[in-house]
Amino acid sequence: MLGIDQAEEMAALPADNDAALDALLQSLLNLPRDLDLRLVLTARDDSVDATLARLAKAGLAQDQIATWRLHRLPSTRFNGIILGPAASAHRAGWPLVIEPALADALARVASAGGENGDALPVLALALQRMVAKRRAGPDGRIALRPEDATASVDGAVSDATADVHAGGQVAEEIC
Repeated sequence: MLGIDQAEEMAALPADNDAALDALLQSLLNLPRDLDLRLVLTARDDSVDATLARLAKAGLAQDQIATWRLHRLPSTRFNGIILGPAASAHRAGWPLVIEPALADALARVASAGGENGDALPVLALALQRMVAKRRAGPDGRIALRPEDATASVDGAVSDATADVHAGGQVAEEIC
């Protein structure tokens, strides 16, 4: 199985990268037929058609493609998205502690956007910057009060926007 996340980016490649992608896809399509290769791609809902068209351009027949729509993650699961990786990092020896009250506050802030946008990228950006700037002490506890969660998320988005306008590479930070 070969997984490609954010496959919608395939449809927006510059010409030189597009040729490299064509070569990669062609090599996958030309593998021996007895090899059971599964290509699993994720793409934003608004980019599925462009992604499918890009795969067709590479020679992948549409009858070989199955699509499943995954709905947005319910905001009730945001708390686990925050606390689960923090607990895993801590177990792996990288001290990181996020208090449950802070996780609840961050989850509320992230879900405040409603169904108009995808909260996960904003939450990921805010968490990455929060961990980089506010992890303190030998136990790795995040030094942020729950009541400051909104300002922290808003600040992360503002800082990222300023970085982009200044020519920074915010995308590398959250990958």
